[in-house]
Amino acid sequence: MPGAYEKVFIPHLLSTTFATNAVCAVQRLPIQLLVDSVFPYLSVGDIIALRKLNHAFFLLTHEPVIWRRFLKTFNVQPPYIPAHVPYTLQASDFKAELMVANFLSVQQNWESSDPQLCGYYSFPTSCIVAEMRILPGGEYGVAAVCDEAGYRVMVTEMNGRFAGLASIATINRPYNLQARYMTYHGRQGIMVWFIVTSDIEKPSGIAVGHTCHVAHIGLDTLSVRSDKTTLSPEPFELLVPYTFADPVHDASVFMAGGNLYLAPVLIPNEVVIINIEANEARSIVLVPDPAYESFHQQIRTVRFLPEQGDVMVVRTVVNGPNDVHLLELFAIPQALGRFTPIAKSRVVISQKQVKTFQFSDVLDAAGSASPLPMSLYLETENPRSIIHYSISPVLFTSFGASPWWCYDLTTVVQQSASMHSQDVAHVLPGTHRALVCTVADEELVDDLYTPSTQLTGLRRYFNPEMHFPDLLSYPREALLRTQQLCGWRPKHLYRTIDISPHILGLVNRHKITSMAWDEASGRTCIATKHDGRIHMLEFGRSAGPDAHLERFDSLQKILRIGQYENPVPESPYDEMAHLDIIEMEDEPDDLYRSQRSLFTLLTYLVLGLASILSLYSSLCINVLLQH
Repeated sequence: MPGAYEKVFIPHLLSTTFATNAVCAVQRLPIQLLVDSVFPYLSVGDIIALRKLNHAFFLLTHEPVIWRRFLKTFNVQPPYIPAHVPYTLQASDFKAELMVANFLSVQQNWESSDPQLCGYYSFPTSCIVAEMRILPGGEYGVAAVCDEAGYRVMVTEMNGRFAGLASIATINRPYNLQARYMTYHGRQGIMVWFIVTSDIEKPSGIAVGHTCHVAHIGLDTLSVRSDKTTLSPEPFELLVPYTFADPVHDASVFMAGGNLYLAPVLIPNEVVIINIEANEARSIVLVPDPAYESFHQQIRTVRFLPEQGDVMVVRTVVNGPNDVHLLELFAIPQALGRFTPIAKSRVVISQKQVKTFQFSDVLDAAGSASPLPMSLYLETENPRSIIHYSISPVLFTSFGASPWWCYDLTTVVQQSASMHSQDVAHVLPGTHRALVCTVADEELVDDLYTPSTQLTGLRRYFNPEMHFPDLLSYPREALLRTQQLCGWRPKHLYRTIDISPHILGLVNRHKITSMAWDEASGRTCIATKHDGRIHMLEFGRSAGPDAHLERFDSLQKILRIGQYENPVPESPYDEMAHLDIIEMEDEPDDLYRSQRSLFTLLTYLVLGLASILSLYSSLCINVLLQH
């Protein structure tokens, strides 16, 4: 129903309670002052305690601005939250509060010495999922699928169903699929990019070409297409594809200076940077290092840092068991053409056979705070292990200019190493934590050329460099991002997550083809081939797909009553109740505990004032006696 979830204006309805003649002194303050100047200094636990004080604070603490503010303090890729008009309520506004509750639940589980699987369910896909990515927040996913119609890249909902909202048909199987929330031409949406092989004509005959595809779809289009009763315009905006004769190992998409850039890695030693808006290209060609000039050298992975105008490159000098890996920092060329720049700085990692390198995402700092350290994960062979390095930002200063943060290779530090003697370990990296999958030896599936694995376990990894404060009880100062070494850490950095053998057997029985993990929601998706299903593992206590609608319905009843002396209608199940430090009751019906705390505080204030008056009287009497 179009008008079922219209906006409701709160301040007018609360004006009878938050007024200059209110009995409680706190409620004489303007609502804007409380939300903008007082609540930022409170923790999540404080906000929940205020919610149980009375009816007025119960309504006011549902203001989405409060919960959006908490989301910005979390050290993960921020999920997409629809635009919000302050002091109004609509159904989607409650997503921020539910995401905060879910994130804190995941964090508590991650810090535990005995992490648990909080939930499991599965749903059909009607296709084979060869590759998959989950967007932050776990609401949307992007998958490379194969069905009777051929190969496609699909954007889908992930809340209990695999509902394809939009798709792009491809002539061959897509690989190196990536997706990210990104604003393009002022439109918030999902940017998707992938690589497809195809035949191209060359003077010497037919050769294999590698085409990079980039597409953008607006979130407004996705929300319309999720409503099956509403027709929507063409979903994807397909950008110009670029085909290369050389094999493409990886590709990055980023925004810089208001322009969109595509940056594929051409094997073995070239990084091409294409301005899609202007259709201009420049490239970095890495010449062989003089110390290893006689050995084959190849780029393994890159991470672009557009804010500082650099690109971080990992390349390998192939020498059998004595491989040498170079982590280098290069400046992005400003002019067009091909360049062979000299590395600004370098770190050498020697004598390790590394199967894969993976960088974590880079998060922008809020205000003047330091950016978070960036992680580099290595999956090694002979011996099998996972090695974690951190790269911290450094504050640079210059006369006449404001200080700025830059990542520098002088801060590279090895944080941990985990040995896996029997199984093969794969890491799914995040900005703050990581998920490690241990699997049996891999086999190739002939029809999809996709690794089919036997999952033997999942382990959580906690980055020892990051100090994550307890957001439920710490003051505002502890909520700010900090860069500190080992200020706090769990007892064990790696811990095996307790998963039922029945669930592992159920997943392995049908052959795993793809796996994805979302750090923000703690949601892990495993695609299986034989039954064509997605198996969802929840490591946090997340709300249902329509929980925000139920909560909105409950508050609508309260707002339309407008009489705070009446009993508050029963509200839906509150996800905050899952958290250990927060009380189980989220309704203001039973105010005995809050009233007792307020009475105790007032008693201490009265006693303190009486003591001060008594001391002052004694001093006055002594002065009079002396005179």
